[in-house]
Amino acid sequence: MMTPFMQYDYLHVEQESEAAKLKAGLFVKDRRLSAYLKYHKILDENGFDKALEKLNQIKNEDLFFFEEAKFNTEGYQLLMSEKIDQAMKIFTIVTEKFPESSNAFDSLAEGYLKKGDTKMAKKHYKKALELNPENENAMNMIKEIDKK
Repeated sequence: MMTPFMQYDYLHVEQESEAAKLKAGLFVKDRRLSAYLKYHKILDENGFDKALEKLNQIKNEDLFFFEEAKFNTEGYQLLMSEKIDQAMKIFTIVTEKFPESSNAFDSLAEGYLKKGDTKMAKKHYKKALELNPENENAMNMIKEIDKK
């Protein structure tokens, strides 16, 4: 019997032990798979472009669950490694997946700032502030951008 899990080249999750799921790069939550682990599995095997392509394919599928904090951290790791364009792509996906997250827009703004695009940085800091009027980082960064 085919299950939705099989269409993603995974083992039949329902029949596997937790240890086997983890070894296969899976984590199951409410019968859904970790988008973060799927992304990293493809990243390790095929590189960033293929992993990002898959992430864009699965971002709206109910079969996968997304953990905002993990992807946000991934974006910051890329940003710190001076892979700014890659970081921006991850941050953008986070804002698409979590459009009500002030933190997601704050992170995207930081990426734009690091890229040198103060206009887009300010726009996204304003969005972060709109979503959370108590976001002190967004408030401070808007003031800093306005000083320039």
